[in-house]
Amino acid sequence: MIYSSQVARLPMHDIGLRCAEGVCWCALVLVVGRMPVWAQPVPGAASRPLAVSQSPQSRPVAREVEDAEILAVVGDTPILAGEILPQVREILEPARDKMTPEEYENQKRQLLQRLLKQRIQLRMLYQSFIASLPEKQRDEVLKKVYSQLDEKFYSDQVPDLLKKSKAKSAAELDQMLRKYGSSLEQQKLDFREQAVARMMVQQNVDRNEEVTHEELLEYYQQHLEEYSFPARARWERLTARFDRFPDKAAADRAIVDMGNLVLRGVPFAEVAKRHSQGSHADEGGYHDWTSKGALVSKVMDEAIFSLPVGRLSRILEDEQGFHIIRVIERQPAGRRPFEEVQDEIREKIQKERFQKNLNAYLEKVERETYIWTVFDDSPQSSQPSN
Repeated sequence: MIYSSQVARLPMHDIGLRCAEGVCWCALVLVVGRMPVWAQPVPGAASRPLAVSQSPQSRPVAREVEDAEILAVVGDTPILAGEILPQVREILEPARDKMTPEEYENQKRQLLQRLLKQRIQLRMLYQSFIASLPEKQRDEVLKKVYSQLDEKFYSDQVPDLLKKSKAKSAAELDQMLRKYGSSLEQQKLDFREQAVARMMVQQNVDRNEEVTHEELLEYYQQHLEEYSFPARARWERLTARFDRFPDKAAADRAIVDMGNLVLRGVPFAEVAKRHSQGSHADEGGYHDWTSKGALVSKVMDEAIFSLPVGRLSRILEDEQGFHIIRVIERQPAGRRPFEEVQDEIREKIQKERFQKNLNAYLEKVERETYIWTVFDDSPQSSQPSN
């Protein structure tokens, strides 16, 4: 086949638990009695950066008063604004100059309220852990736990914080943290609380609940559309765009010349890189797997899924220009077999069940814990159940 301007054309058709970045991934061994427990990250946990930027301008005395505000009481322990405000300040400070004082205060209060909910979850799990320890052994166990956690904090977390903050020493890092109202000591205490909270989830919520074969198959049958896929093809293209030539005839001559170069033995990719004006010309005109119906150009979409594999098309015309395409590989529409996706299904079901069980566990702990916040219309409390 030789391309010419007279060649026939195909028609054109129209935990909710939060933890600090890096902290979530620590491995902690706690020995309560003889049972070792490995702490793991809570799924869905959002991270908060601990890197510190430039010092915000504020009056130290006013900050001390603000940080001393009691935002909540969890059990018999208060949560002070100073435990959360450093994170709030770090988030808002880069945009402070773009906000009015009223907007800044409003944003700060909203963010404070949202982060307080996360802190309450951590605190009630932390207190639940302490309450679970035998009273006679409590001090001894806590001493061992804190020793292990502190060692992990200084060996793993501090070097990471130094790198992110670009501080040269722990003392310099501490000074940078204090500019936002935090400190290295406060970061260590936060680390303890987060790790203990994750351990409590690990102990009380089954992460890998067994899923039977029947349950896997039932899920597959109910989600067949999710595992179905349309026909797809890998292909290459030469294009002469109408907007790159003075008239349609000039574009026609250009696509004819490109097609004839390929027919004479010049590699398709080389012709595309030198002469084509398609979106993938610099990649030799190559288009990776494309699903049927995905292209805006209907005439090219139809050709891609009807041409014999490896054969050059006739010159195609659409609203953008003239094209010559060649299909490299094509796969028909189908459905991923159950055997191929059953592990994915098992993981999905386990994640759903874990989240459901996690929510139920957190609700149970919350019911057994006295909780009050300054954001409540009235004090909220629930007495521990017997």
